[in-house]
Amino acid sequence: MVLVAGSDEFSVKRRARQLFDAWQKNTGGMGDEIIDADTRTVGDALKAISRTAEALQTLPLFTNAKVVWMRNCSFLSPEKPARSDAASPLEQPLADFAAFLRSFQWTNVRLLISGGPIDLKGPLVSTIREIGKVEILEGLSAADRDWAEQAEQFVRAELEARKQQIDDDALGALVAAVGPNLRQLATETEKVSLHAGTRSRITSADVAAVVSRQKQTQAFGLAEALGDRDLPAALRHLDDELWQTEIKSDHSSLSILYSLVAKLRAMLLMKELQKAGFISPATSYQQFKFRLEQVPPNLLAENPKFNPLKAHPYTLFKASLQTANYTLEELVNGLQILLDCNRKLVGSQLDEAALLQSAVVKIIGVQKRNVARRTKDRNF
Repeated sequence: MVLVAGSDEFSVKRRARQLFDAWQKNTGGMGDEIIDADTRTVGDALKAISRTAEALQTLPLFTNAKVVWMRNCSFLSPEKPARSDAASPLEQPLADFAAFLRSFQWTNVRLLISGGPIDLKGPLVSTIREIGKVEILEGLSAADRDWAEQAEQFVRAELEARKQQIDDDALGALVAAVGPNLRQLATETEKVSLHAGTRSRITSADVAAVVSRQKQTQAFGLAEALGDRDLPAALRHLDDELWQTEIKSDHSSLSILYSLVAKLRAMLLMKELQKAGFISPATSYQQFKFRLEQVPPNLLAENPKFNPLKAHPYTLFKASLQTANYTLEELVNGLQILLDCNRKLVGSQLDEAALLQSAVVKIIGVQKRNVARRTKDRNF
């Protein structure tokens, strides 16, 4: 008996399907049963429990082994389903079901329960821990310091299953573009794998060609052009981002501005870390990640909003390379320009596009465009 649950719906469903398919190889699937336990009322939950108990006690006609899957189980969460007029509370039925499972003879019978967040202190979960196995899959969170490493391991495993590998730079770019979302990482990994075709190695060109950037990485192209100090590219990306504000409710001039603030902060931090000897701009991505891990965790604030080290290491790696395009004074002045722009966006009726364009032009200037292009070409 195995319970697979947690807040990461994608991982829970995938792991449950893996177990069910593996178990079916032994039973042949002839008499196996799948019970939908996504319930809205206590009455629905009681029916799902009753059907599961009945299925466990009913052996198939053409085989002596059976698998029962209680799928999408929702009534084990801390938030119980609403009671209907004829329903009874769930606490006692769950305790009775737990007692039934504890006394059940498990010869040639397997039970799989899968669902979302669960009450770990409930009697059913406690029983399953005693006589079976509980797997809690919470997925990735940007608040986790090691989410990037977990995401990279996930992508590598996905590609290894396809007998492919990925370059370090390409892996960093993919994870930085998608963020801590396993479902989307799986989708984007499949896309780069198919784009590579029969090639066994995924490159940065594959990632750049097909990977979609998520909301948390919006205005990425604009921020990179700012870092490269490439004014024509920055203005083109800015036009694209401003157009997005017209068609997307969650996209605004302020979100564009904050992406630029984050970029300058990251470059400013990288400059300071280079000055302190923690990192060097002339290193590979893997070397950079290793050096970054040596930075004392208490050096900056714990809140990720004020700690650029909470960003994906590839984003910081790119920022480290781009620090050569700006002096320390220019980066500080750039943040002041964006602060002034922020105030005008919030407190005036001036044209938002004109304000952002003016800020970008002031920060980048025109005198170092060629330097930026050489830096960009050297890196890629």
